Amino acid sequence: MKWFGRAKNSSGLAASLAEYPAYDVPHSSTHLTLSDAQALENFEYFQSHKQQRIASLHALLVRVGIDLKPALNGADYTTSVEALYQWAQNEWAPAINSELATRAVWRTTHRSAEHIIYSVVMDCAIALGEIVIARRPEYTWAVDLHPDNIKDQMPSARRTVLSAISTTHPEQPILIDWEAIAVAMVIKPQSAANRAINLWLRVCDEAVNREL
Repeated sequence: MKWFGRAKNSSGLAASLAEYPAYDVPHSSTHLTLSDAQALENFEYFQSHKQQRIASLHALLVRVGIDLKPALNGADYTTSVEALYQWAQNEWAPAINSELATRAVWRTTHRSAEHIIYSVVMDCAIALGEIVIARRPEYTWAVDLHPDNIKDQMPSARRTVLSAISTTHPEQPILIDWEAIAVAMVIKPQSAANRAINLWLRVCDEAVNREL
């Protein structure tokens, strides 16, 4: 498939993404086939590029009047997350060819060219996680290498997630898979669930207010 910076179902966002930098991890195969070492290499990429990714997202969002910097620095996040959610709901799906907007594609995406919206998804996931961390430093980014989760082929297994240690069940960390939560806005943006509630805001609230 040739890529001209615009999806078949064209949108203004698709044109804006023509120059957006790809989240180019070393290993883009499905998490179920990654080795632990490959998962850790992907996480090293995440750690070393995290601030750059937030900067790229910020540059994209200011064009549509969304500024996440106050929320990332500890100010109230409600309005920012509401705006981010509505923008994603309205703009993400039209920015990708519909046949590429599936969980099967997302699990193996290279997040570039005709898949570039998945880089935006990851960057929003990073920003949402950082909003939580700004208020609850008990949360940290980690790779889910829990043996039970790998054995059970959990969606988070060998992927980058937000994690916190539970005081009641320290053997099973609390995990928030922000990327998996955010990608629903590419796949089913107008689903009844996505229209009924702002899940991003709810997860932020629950994470910030949870008793660990």
